[in-house]
Amino acid sequence: SAPAIRDGEVYIQDRIEQKQDVLRCLDANTGKELWNFTYDAPGDVSHDGPRMVPTVDEKYVYSVGMLGHFFCLDRKTHKPVWQKNLCDDYKVKVPGWGCVQTPVLYKDLVIVAPQGKKAYIAAYKRDTGETVWETPSLGLVGYVSPALTKLGGVEQLVMIGACPKGKTEPGEVAGISLEDGKVLWSYKGWRCFIPIPFPVTLPDDRLF
Repeated sequence: SAPAIRDGEVYIQDRIEQKQDVLRCLDANTGKELWNFTYDAPGDVSHDGPRMVPTVDEKYVYSVGMLGHFFCLDRKTHKPVWQKNLCDDYKVKVPGWGCVQTPVLYKDLVIVAPQGKKAYIAAYKRDTGETVWETPSLGLVGYVSPALTKLGGVEQLVMIGACPKGKTEPGEVAGISLEDGKVLWSYKGWRCFIPIPFPVTLPDDRLF
């Protein structure tokens, strides 16, 4: 996973012997570890190791572990404010290369994509972890995080769903309302069994 940097601090995820996940905070100038938060997460997947970039705001750091552990940590106390497990909560089997989600911040929300049948994308209150809205399924589980963008003058999330391997039915690319999680538009010609890159916004309301 890549690092997140804010206020002279570097946040990066680590994994120890297929048993524990670690979020480390380093000094950006010296590389010295300032603190870490370690929790038990026994299990393994293909190519073991963390995949996700943490997301940091002025008070909290949000991280998703390889097996779906989702934490909001206080940057001052270094302790959890709240926690979830995206795979357990939404009955999603851990993907073959692990759970891959970088949380997205919007106003007072933190948004991730558990990619379950009950909720493909879920938005929570940043400070409490209370669920605000959930989005219907867009396909199978992939390795894409939601992308925050503006299309047609409307701020929204764009999300990519995986299509079944060897099947004729495609996956789906969709624009999601940031207010209530409803699907604003969708493209159902997407055919990729293992989507990884998130969409990138181009000029003139186009997506790559």
